[in-house]
Amino acid sequence: MTSPPFHLCLLAGMCISSAFTQEEKPASTPPKSESSKTQFQRTQTPQPSPEMQKLLSALSGTWAMTVAYEPSESRPKGDLGRGEVVFHPGPGGLSLIEDEHSKNATGEMFGLSVTWWDENAKGFRAVWCDNSLPTGCIVMSKLANWEGDRFVLGDEFERNGKKYTFKEIVFDITANTYTQALYQGESGSELRRLLTIRATKVPAVTSPVSKSAQQLSTLNMPGPKVQNLMLGTWSIKIKYEPSKEMPQGGTGEGTQVWRPGPGDRSIIEEEHWRNPPGEFDGFSVGWWDAKAEGQRFIWCANDVPEGCVVPKNVAKWEGERLVFTEEREEAGKKITHGEIFSDIAPNSFTQILQEGDPGHELKPTVTIRATRVMEPFLKPTRTSSPEAKLHAAMAERLKASIEGDTEKIESLTADEYVQTDIFGYVQDKSAWLNEYFRPLAGLIKAGKFRWEVYDERDVRIRMLGDTAVVIGSMTLKGTGAKPAGHTWESFPAEQRRCELALYTGLDKPQRQVVSSSGAQRRVARTRQQIGVFGLDLGYFPPWAQKGLLRSSRK
Repeated sequence: MTSPPFHLCLLAGMCISSAFTQEEKPASTPPKSESSKTQFQRTQTPQPSPEMQKLLSALSGTWAMTVAYEPSESRPKGDLGRGEVVFHPGPGGLSLIEDEHSKNATGEMFGLSVTWWDENAKGFRAVWCDNSLPTGCIVMSKLANWEGDRFVLGDEFERNGKKYTFKEIVFDITANTYTQALYQGESGSELRRLLTIRATKVPAVTSPVSKSAQQLSTLNMPGPKVQNLMLGTWSIKIKYEPSKEMPQGGTGEGTQVWRPGPGDRSIIEEEHWRNPPGEFDGFSVGWWDAKAEGQRFIWCANDVPEGCVVPKNVAKWEGERLVFTEEREEAGKKITHGEIFSDIAPNSFTQILQEGDPGHELKPTVTIRATRVMEPFLKPTRTSSPEAKLHAAMAERLKASIEGDTEKIESLTADEYVQTDIFGYVQDKSAWLNEYFRPLAGLIKAGKFRWEVYDERDVRIRMLGDTAVVIGSMTLKGTGAKPAGHTWESFPAEQRRCELALYTGLDKPQRQVVSSSGAQRRVARTRQQIGVFGLDLGYFPPWAQKGLLRSSRK
């Protein structure tokens, strides 16, 4: 006999197991605030509350964790799990976002949480998503708060006609460690400890390991097939209609990245846009609310005073259009706001924001037109950090590689650059540009060659002072003419490869060393270039580890 399935949530919720569906109860938050994407005039930038700053300071970073399960009917001798969790600030530092991955005897868990401070309620609200939740995500029903130096989270839910209480405490928080204890039981009775988590801070991984939008093409959510076309990276152009604030209208531009959430049961959007008032960042998670028969969502942005909001209404599919409407009171007057995603195609979609008097036809206020791009990196919120500059440089390089922009590629490549391709052929910067990139760029500009697939996946970054080591995999497929030369005479129609790259001078990042899997002498050469930085062998993929070990014995 096994114990009944239970619902556990770590810090804004790590739900370990959930074999029941919790009734959705939207957080009692104000309606979704007007964002600077919709409201052209920028107000004073919101600042994180002292409570939010304390939470960010306590938990931001990458942590290795062990999970000790208490003995139970399902685990008579208890159990031990291991994993990694990354906490990082949400847009504007007004929220805390958690990416988590762990393994135990029962399987593997991927989780995502968003926690923010509700000034009106004087407590933290949270949304938790994981691959075991039938609903994809839940809104935690009770406020979390600081009790001295302990962060305490609670929840209540009903199962099989009984009410249950959940409690989580994060304590013994230091710069490099923290402990978490989770308790649960029937409401009104003594709570039983379920598990204890001990976490230790480890070197930062600036790109959390997750499945990219390019790797997954199907969402496990009710809705038409076109919702899967939203996955990917998009360049957006924003048009503001004439208004009292903008008699002549206005324009903006930016980037959106859409990817599946844990278990494909939710959809995550990361967004960066700019208009004359400034630059803005947004983060959203949407999931299916069966009771409301639509997509419930959380929206966070650096210009939303609350940090994040969960609207009371849900977005609903009307054929192949996703439609959201909500009535709000502004300056004593009720106004209906709407948002529509339409004309969703493989390489484009349209997003229209509307408003008007209740019961009357809504008029467009903003039109966003999105075009798909092969761009896996979204500009990070903290644009001044070395990690952000590295991401921006990598994104620029990728775009320039696809478009055949020789000038941009040359400026992003260090003079001491060394390239070793999948066949073991070694080139310095001049040789690589003259033998490979310039001939290819000429064909791209002339319309005689194009990349059908240029997909970077599983990218991991290790920061070492002013140096970064980047590893990942890449799939390439090109069509058209092929220039003569060592690299291209035997270039296949499609190739898959692992890559290791070294970037230096992170104030203005330049690619210095690149190696692709396929040749032993390539690995040995790479070790000569980067060995002075004292890299741990565990940072490298298996193919590089073997080569490094071989070369170290010579």
